[in-house]
Formats: sequence, C-alpha cells, structure tokens
Amino acid sequence: MLVRRPATAADEAFLRELYLTTRPDLAGWDEGARETFVDLQLRARQHEWEAAYPGSTDEVLMVDGVPAGRLWTAFVPGACVLVDLALLPEQRRRGLATQVLREVIAEADRRGVPVRATVERRNRPVRALNARLGFVETGGDEIHLRMERPVSSPLER
Repeated sequence: MLVRRPATAADEAFLRELYLTTRPDLAGWDEGARETFVDLQLRARQHEWEAAYPGSTDEVLMVDGVPAGRLWTAFVPGACVLVDLALLPEQRRRGLATQVLREVIAEADRRGVPVRATVERRNRPVRALNARLGFVETGGDEIHLRMERPVSSPLER
C-alpha cells in the first residue's frame, strides 16, 4: 500500500540514502569526499527548491509503512511542476511511479493546469514512463529534457 506523507527533518537519513541511489557515479569516491559532496548537494537542492517553489509539497512515499521514495511538487501559476520523484532501486518497476504520477496528473487536471517535468536525457525508463502518461518533449539541453503533460479534457479522463 502506497501512502504519501509530508517529509520532516526525521527523514534526512532516508533522503540522503535515496539521493545516493540516484548517483551511482559517486560509488568510487573517497568516503570523506563523497560525504562532503552529498551534504553540499542536498543542502543546495533543498535551498534552491524551497526558494524557487515557495509553498511546494515535499513528501515521502511510504510502502507498507516503510519509506520508499520522495515526491516534491509545486503548483505555480499555470502549471504543476514535478520537482522531484525518486524511488529506492528495490521499489522501481513495480508501478509505484505510475501510481504517483497519475495522482499528480489527476490533481493538475482538476486545477486545469499541465504537469511539467525535467528529466535526464539518459534516463530512458523515466522518459518512457512519462511518454506513456501523455508527456511530450518541449525542449531541453544536452543533459536535460523538458517534458509537459497537457491538461486532459473531462471527456479524456
């Protein structure tokens, strides 16, 4: 059973572990350097997202009462921004991201706004999932791809 709940300071260790699972390139680093880098990255991300999206929602995804991932969304004028969606490796490919994205899309549709996301170009599974859910490419750069899921009309829902 998937439950979303607000992230708290008590989730810091879990969110750190989750972030490390998204950065396999850090595995070969010296432990001290890796810890320093991760601390800086996590603080910078948190500060950047809170500043860019005041009033946004940072949630921990719980599966059967155990932390399994994170969802950070922001409803801004004219859009829902999917700031971050990450799952632990053992929770991936089980339909959880699809379920969460469908919930976000449904809320955005109710509000009459599209959902926007930025995805790493090399992350083919996420790009494919987004495409299956109706996201289209809207731009990007060499590293990231911007995607948007238009608002569904009531007849399409």
